[in-house]
Amino acid sequence: MGMSLIAGGDRTVSVQQRGGETHSVLETSNTTTTTNGTVQWYEPEPLSQYMRLAFNSVVATLVLFVAVKFLLMVRDDVNYKLDELKLRELQRIMECQIHYRDNKCAVWESVPPLLQEKCRLWGQCIAGEDSLAINRHSAKLWAQTLAEVVNSFVESISVRSLTVLLTTSCSIIIVTNLAFGSYRVVHYSK
Repeated sequence: MGMSLIAGGDRTVSVQQRGGETHSVLETSNTTTTTNGTVQWYEPEPLSQYMRLAFNSVVATLVLFVAVKFLLMVRDDVNYKLDELKLRELQRIMECQIHYRDNKCAVWESVPPLLQEKCRLWGQCIAGEDSLAINRHSAKLWAQTLAEVVNSFVESISVRSLTVLLTTSCSIIIVTNLAFGSYRVVHYSK
């Protein structure tokens, strides 16, 4: 195995021969680059970039997880409220059925004139003409539930606590990213 070095400025080219094959490696003061242009993974610059990418990916994943979990909780609350509305609507329809049956509204000719309007309303209630409004309330329920969740969060946490939490989180992210960047600067200044 033979090896020759060619030096010039801040670059060094080494030619290595192994079993009839010649490999040349370009070494600069910053990184080691092979002749095909790839940077070695174990060098400080790509290593710190990979570590920064991994850290930022973990932070982004955690933020995304919390956001998705929050939306799923709001969705569950909205579904619960929709179920409550549907249950109330079913109870109202059952009451209408009881009144309709007890007042013998099925036989229209035998209904006294004073009850005809009420029988008509009970019949509409039984037909479920008002129950379509429940599905239209879904967006309204989303907005109300989201407002309730945000209000309960803001009421339970003080401005001081929120400031400390946000400052600490942002500081950790910024300091970690600066540390990865300064690692490269310290390595290259040697």
